[in-house]
Amino acid sequence: MKKNKIVIILVIICLLIISSGGILIYKNKKNLKINNSSPSEDQAKKIKQQEADYLRQRAIEGQKKVEGCLALEKEKIDSCIYDLANKYNNESWCDKMTDEKKKSACHELFTFGKIITDNKDPKECLGLSAEFKNNCLSNFFINYTDLSPCNEFQDDDKNLCSDIVNGNIAYKDADKNHCLNIKNQNLKKDCLEAIASKPEDSDQDGLTNDLERAYGTDPFKIDTDGDGLSDSDEINKYKTNPRKADTDADGYSDNEEIQKNFNPNGPGKL
Repeated sequence: MKKNKIVIILVIICLLIISSGGILIYKNKKNLKINNSSPSEDQAKKIKQQEADYLRQRAIEGQKKVEGCLALEKEKIDSCIYDLANKYNNESWCDKMTDEKKKSACHELFTFGKIITDNKDPKECLGLSAEFKNNCLSNFFINYTDLSPCNEFQDDDKNLCSDIVNGNIAYKDADKNHCLNIKNQNLKKDCLEAIASKPEDSDQDGLTNDLERAYGTDPFKIDTDGDGLSDSDEINKYKTNPRKADTDADGYSDNEEIQKNFNPNGPGKL
C-alpha cells in the first residue's frame, strides 16, 4: 500500500514538472513571437545610433581628405576640393576653394542637383551658367512627348527643347522624318542612328517583330487572337495566351473575364 502511494506521488510530481515545462515553453514562444514581430525600442535606438555613427565617420573621413587637398600644390587644391564636395555631398566645402569662378561652379553644382532632385520648374535652370543650364534643361525636356511646352522657352533654349522632343517622337514612332526637324547636327545624327538601330515593331504594339515571331503572334496585328487585348498586354501584363482568345477555355474570352475581374487563366478572380 505504501509503495502504491509513493508511486502515485512520483507520478503527480512528474506531471507537475511536465506541465510547468510546457507553460515555460509556451511563454518563451510567445515572447519570441513578440520580439520577432518588430524591433524593440532599444534595437531601434541602436540602429539609429549606428546610422549616425556611420555618417559622422564619413564626415570625418571627408574632412581629413579636404585638409589633404589644402596641402597640395596651389593649382590642384580647387579641383581636389570640388571632387570631394561632390562625392560627400557637402556644399560648405566649396567655400574653401580659392578661385572665385571655380567656387561659384561648385555652388552651382549643388543648385543644379537640387533643381533636378526636387523636380522643380525647368525655368529655374535658366539662372544657371551655360555649363549647367543645358544639362539641367535636358533633364526636363527628355520627358516631353509633344512640342507645345517648348513654346514657353526662347531662342537656344527653345531650339534645344524642340530638338530633344523631335528625337523622342522620332524614336517612339520609328519615324526618321522627325529627326530631320532637329537643328543641332550632333543630335540629328544621334536620332537617325537610333532609328536605324531600333528593333522593328511593325504593328506598334510594344513587341518587336522578332519577339512576335518567337511567340507565334502576328507582327502586323496588334491583337493576334482578336479578343480585345493587345499581344503585348497578354504576354507582359495578364500572362494569357495571345494566340487564343479564351486562354482557360471556359467559354468567356480573356478580355471579358478581365473586364469582370475574373481570372482569364483559370478559376477564381484576379
